[in-house]
Amino acid sequence: MLPTTPLPALIALMAAYGFFAFGWYGPWVVHVADVAPDDATGLTLALALTGNQFGGVAGPPLFGAVTDLARGYTAPWLTLTAILLFVATRLAGAVRPRRRLS
Repeated sequence: MLPTTPLPALIALMAAYGFFAFGWYGPWVVHVADVAPDDATGLTLALALTGNQFGGVAGPPLFGAVTDLARGYTAPWLTLTAILLFVATRLAGAVRPRRRLS
């Protein structure tokens, strides 16, 4: 496939792969550390990384189980979308920018 794929398509594919497969993790960790309370940065990072690992391990089997129970992909995708929207709205309300004293 690669020798016959146009170069611009390969560049776009590799850029997207690099960002989503490799490039999101570092900025995410920095963001979590930045929004954590000053006296609980380590605990916040530990809980965030634990949740991340749990989701990576439990997510695919749960997605497959919902797919099997629903006999299709509509229900699991809607469930995943609902969970992500819930978490995003909770985070938007919980995360406030910190004021830095100068």
